[in-house]
Amino acid sequence: REFYGGCYKALKADGIMVNQHQSPFYEEDRIETQKAHKRIVDSFPISRVYQAHIPSYPSGYWLFGFASKKYRPVLDLNADAWNKLGIKTDYYTTNLHKGSFALPAYVERMLADVEKIKEGPTMLNKNIETFIGCDAEYSEARIVLFGAPFDSTTSFRPGTRFAPHTIRSESFGLETYSPLLDRDLEDISVFDSGDLELCIGSSEKALAQILERTAIILNDKKIPLMIGGEHLVTLGAFREVLKVYPDVHIIHFDAHTDLRDEYLGVSLSHACVIRRCHDLTGDGRIHQFGIRSGERTEFRWAAEGHTNLHRFNFDGLAETVKQIGRKPVYFTIDLDVLDPSVFPGTGTPEAGGVTFMQLFDAMRVVCGNCNIVAADVNELCPTYDQSGVSTAVACKVVRELLLSI
Repeated sequence: REFYGGCYKALKADGIMVNQHQSPFYEEDRIETQKAHKRIVDSFPISRVYQAHIPSYPSGYWLFGFASKKYRPVLDLNADAWNKLGIKTDYYTTNLHKGSFALPAYVERMLADVEKIKEGPTMLNKNIETFIGCDAEYSEARIVLFGAPFDSTTSFRPGTRFAPHTIRSESFGLETYSPLLDRDLEDISVFDSGDLELCIGSSEKALAQILERTAIILNDKKIPLMIGGEHLVTLGAFREVLKVYPDVHIIHFDAHTDLRDEYLGVSLSHACVIRRCHDLTGDGRIHQFGIRSGERTEFRWAAEGHTNLHRFNFDGLAETVKQIGRKPVYFTIDLDVLDPSVFPGTGTPEAGGVTFMQLFDAMRVVCGNCNIVAADVNELCPTYDQSGVSTAVACKVVRELLLSI
């Protein structure tokens, strides 16, 4: 995206970018074409891929793309007009426009998945690889998934940036049907918009990118479900949720308080994320469960009435959701609330956590009684559990959450 963004900036208002793809007949080339076209679509208001016969190319066919700020390829300029521009590369000449022809149907479908829809409300592009069962069209979807692969402030073991992609890939080890809920992902409409390409060197810029994606989803009256990443990503989404729902409450499942005012001199850290959310909400609107780790000052600060903190388990959850009633809720699940015997693949494991079924039952209490307007699941670090069990657990949490909201 950075490369094509640079092309967009460099291109004159009436300029044309020609992008040479490869053959449409090989799976590897097809996937690379799809990825490239997705990034071009993200950068240019007008873009299209065509197929042409090129005798000098081994397969005899070549996919080539046009992108422009102004012109629609072929429709706005005929071959003679293109020829006058004198564009030529190793394989491309303007004469190709005289012989270009429609793409095969399967290539059209491939590209349609990443084409921008120009009419109606703001649309997001469908990801190339989706979470299992989450392949609804954006216009139909009630819930929109997106990944926030960010771990720049991780305080112990990094690697949560790999979680969103890994969760998608491994989700196909699940069934779409949940016996626990007697519901199926095929019966609901979820759109997977893929992972954000987040700035690594600036937490504030990454949070702004997360806010922007959340704003698009909320503006279209849909529920964002973000997959982290470290827990700081919650702040980016919550900033926008608070704008739309000023009376929103936070329900927070975690092993850690995340209430430090700063960590190693930095106020934007996954160790400080709930404190930064409190800066926005004030007292009485943050409800924490499963907490079993933090500094003494954090526990004492919470006990002063700043947050509603419940240690070790989910005791008091039913009473809390009853008190919240139908006010909007942001639901954030740090997966290290689970005991490391269930979920070892995380950056800061903490013994004494809950079981999967305890977490599932607590999720049902929240989802079944609260008006959830946004949610996230974070802190899987797949590289620290080579068995894949932690990823399987994370996938199941995402599935049950999707089916419960």
